[in-house]
Formats: sequence, structure tokens, C-alpha cells
Amino acid sequence: MKHSKKVLTASIALLLGVSGAAFGLLFSGNLLENPGFEVEGVDAADAADWTQVGAARTADTGHNTPDWSMYMTSFFDGQVDVFSGSAYQMESVEGCSPYGLGLFEASGWHNNDGSSGVPGLSVDFDGTTFSDSDTDVAGEPDGYQQMTLAGNIPPFAMMAKFMVSGAGDGVPADLHWDDVEFSTDCVYDYAKVSGKLGQGNKGNGNNGMYSFSGAIGTLESEACGAATPVGMLHINYKSEGFSCDVTPTDPVVYDDFAGTATLAVSYLCEIVDDEDLEGSAEIVLTQGAGGAEGQGKNKDRGMISVDADDDILDIEEASLDKGNVNLMQPAACPE
Repeated sequence: MKHSKKVLTASIALLLGVSGAAFGLLFSGNLLENPGFEVEGVDAADAADWTQVGAARTADTGHNTPDWSMYMTSFFDGQVDVFSGSAYQMESVEGCSPYGLGLFEASGWHNNDGSSGVPGLSVDFDGTTFSDSDTDVAGEPDGYQQMTLAGNIPPFAMMAKFMVSGAGDGVPADLHWDDVEFSTDCVYDYAKVSGKLGQGNKGNGNNGMYSFSGAIGTLESEACGAATPVGMLHINYKSEGFSCDVTPTDPVVYDDFAGTATLAVSYLCEIVDDEDLEGSAEIVLTQGAGGAEGQGKNKDRGMISVDADDDILDIEEASLDKGNVNLMQPAACPE
């Protein structure tokens, strides 16, 4: 069979971003078992490690693993004809993406044999779903085409459901899936801040002069290297009437003894009716004794300081009035 080189890509770049590198397996490698559907399950129509739904069964033809593929066709369930099917696998991503910094990539090769079958690819993280489908494949030349997904794993996701599907509109889908992949690049370390600081116009910290949100961290693939971390912080200078987006420019420097993270960053502050502020800054976050769960009156929530090119953005080191600083320092890198 001649394989088409057409590539169908759905790239989902969220707030924290996905690199522009060519699509391929991330740091974890392929997390899926039996990705080529070669290993038989309970019978020849069943693939080991996969849950098959509806009109999904294995077939003795394939892509780069040529012996077998997952085939969506049709069947009679005793009452009606079923013209769609799916196959899925569950994977744990617990601890992979605190604050939404972790990345995932998913892909698979589908072949509709020129029919009107509609292929679908999805990854669901605890109810947050990333998906793509090709709604117009009738009459495609024979051959396998790749479909891909990529993006940020939602914050603190526990499980991922990887699924391929095929649907027919009143006719058999007649659609194959093969050589599927799901990989992750999890968080190795992070520095997070959320909350408020300073006296607001009501004389307390409920409104605050400043508010903070976001996290910056290093992915496993870049651990112990010199790569720029991922993530973003947002600082609202309430008394000045503008806010700034802050992105990292160098690896985070952690001091285990002091309980601090020093962030070299660039900033962009969009100001209505005036020139925007752009430049570099150093932000120091200090973990409070209350840790990530620091709540309630008089809790030690952690501290923040900002030293920026534009003096108006400087914040002298001070303790948060609401929220907290949370640091996950990396393990020691080999010398």
C-alpha cells in the first residue's frame, strides 16, 4: 500500500506555550501499551491493553506495524446497526503538571480507504478534553495520514484518557487507526505565587496594591540544563492602573538554605493611553513557613520582591497579605 504523506495536525498552544520544535515523542517516550495493536487480547478481534467500544475491532492490516490495526466498521448489536467505534487507554499523569506547566503530545495514523468514515483523536484529562477530527475525508486516496494533538496538561490532572475513534453517517466507518503515541514532559521544579500585597483603598490587604498569579518552572527534558523555563507570572499594579506579564529568560536559581527562588525575567506592561513598559527584572520568591497551604490570619505566606529596569515596577521585599508562595526545588544535579 502506498502511504500518503499528508499530515493533519491540530496544535493547541495554551497560555504557557508549546515549543516550535518538530512533532515527536516527548521526554517520557510513548506511554501507551500495545500502540500498534499487534498483541491479541481475549480473541483475534480484541487488542490487549485497549478498551474497545461499539464497532471497534482489530484487523490484519496496518501502517508501519503492518500486521494489525484498530478498525472501525459496523455491527448489529441485536437491535440496531452501529456505525461508529472507539478504542481507548487510561494513563496516569498524577504529579506531572502542577499549575499547568507540563506538556503532552498525542498522535496516530488513520486510513479511511476512500470511504466517508470520520477519524477522531482525543485526550481527556479529568474532564478537560483536547480533540481533533477530519470531517471531510470521503474520496481521500488510499493511504495513512497522521493526526496530532499537543498542549499543556491541565493543572494537577490525575488521569489521561487517550482515544481514537471512527464514525460513519448511516454507513460503516471503514476506518483504520495504527501506530498511536502519547507522551508527556512533566514538571521538574517550579516557583509559584498567587495572592495580594499592600494596603488597598480600604486600609487592608483584601484589595491590595499588588496582586500576583502564575508559575514558572523547568520541564524534565530540560532538567539540569541551561534551557529557559516555561510558564508566566502576572502582576497587577493596582495603584498604577496597569498590569504586567512576566516570562522567564534564564533558569530559576533556587537556594535551599534560604528557601528562595530567583527568577530572571522579561516583562511587558500594556498601559492605556501611554507607552507600554518593556524590560528585564529580577524577582525573588521566598517560601513561607505556612508552605503551599498557608491560610488564615497571621500565616507566614511567603515573600516577594521585584527589581526592574523601570523603577515604577520595583517592589521591596514584603510578605504576602493573601495567598502564598509555593516552591518545588529540584533534586541536586550531578556534578
